Amino acid sequence: MAIPLVAIPVFPPGGWDHSGVSVTTARRPEAIDAPAPARLPRVLLGVAAAVWAAVLGLAFLVCAVLAAWVSADHHDPSLRPALATAVQAWLLAHRDLLRLHAGGTIGIAPLGVTLGLYLVLDRCARWMARRSAVTDAAGALGVAGALAVPYGVTAALLTVAGKTPAVLPDPLAALGGGLALAFAAGLGGAFREAGCWPDLRDRFPASWRLTAAAAARTGVVLAVGAAGLVAAAAGLRFPAMVRTADQVGGGVGSGILLGLLSVAYLPNFLGWALGFAAGSGFAVGVGTTVAPGGVRLGPVPMLPPLGAIPESVSALAWCVLAIPLAAGAAGGWRLAENTLSRRVLLLRAAALAGALAMLAAAVAWLSGGSIGPGRMAVVGPSLFWTPLAVGAEVFAGAAAAGWLRSRQVA
Repeated sequence: MAIPLVAIPVFPPGGWDHSGVSVTTARRPEAIDAPAPARLPRVLLGVAAAVWAAVLGLAFLVCAVLAAWVSADHHDPSLRPALATAVQAWLLAHRDLLRLHAGGTIGIAPLGVTLGLYLVLDRCARWMARRSAVTDAAGALGVAGALAVPYGVTAALLTVAGKTPAVLPDPLAALGGGLALAFAAGLGGAFREAGCWPDLRDRFPASWRLTAAAAARTGVVLAVGAAGLVAAAAGLRFPAMVRTADQVGGGVGSGILLGLLSVAYLPNFLGWALGFAAGSGFAVGVGTTVAPGGVRLGPVPMLPPLGAIPESVSALAWCVLAIPLAAGAAGGWRLAENTLSRRVLLLRAAALAGALAMLAAAVAWLSGGSIGPGRMAVVGPSLFWTPLAVGAEVFAGAAAAGWLRSRQVA
């Protein structure tokens, strides 16, 4: 009898276990990639991000002003003045000029608020770059422009909401300030999200990158020194600051408002401290000066931080010049790492001093301004003497430190 042949697999798909029983292996399903988010037009992304950044900044200021407004001992039952005040503070953070009906302008920006708005715009730019799949410098520039234009227009339109019978914002200044802030933040955020900084950095010569690293180190030392001066002045003049706060009065609401103003203008005070450390000093009104060489002051606004301004200085105040000299030395030490030529060292020290002078000029312009008519039209460091003094002192420190290090290497 013939037995039919049956095809028996010699090696089953799952193989054999030790007992001789075939083991089947379940096949894993193929991994399904998550769909990439759909790209949206860059113009729409820019409008959405600009409106969101403006609303977020305004919401914070409205909450802060309303908290002070409601808790004040005496306040207007209408919320319109409080809302207008919040909008005016937002516009001031963009370096807008608030023209007063009584004459003069208020143009000193609360740089603490400006920094907060910058961080919000930076985050919005990174979101835009991610949603539009930006991978190069051209795309990052497009993101910055798409964010800056609607944000600047929003700032100009908000001048209508900030208008009161006593204060008239400037739409053109608001437009320019909004464009500049949003473009700077958008460019930085988009470049970081796209990963363009390493490629952009490698395009510059090594000497330029070395000078930039030395300038960053010098700037950090200057900032730390200015912060130390502000802290020392606040500690020495703390009783005067408390007396100023008591003289203002106004209850809890006034205290909240003064505290918020102090925090908002703290970066401005760092800029003033930089002018003092450079030796050129700063002004708190026309014809006034606060410098290591002497103090000449008139009546100052009733703000507790301004109570830290010294009424007089001794000859030891000139020791503050060590701050920019030390900052220049820190940068010059970095510059001399790969250079033994005195001529190259001097050229690099001059480039470092020029970069820090431009930075000091920007800080003096941003931290100063006007806070009313008459004698208060000039407040802050000098736009001419501060960068000149910082540049000269940084050059001296950098040249000396670079020469010492080159001698050690030789």
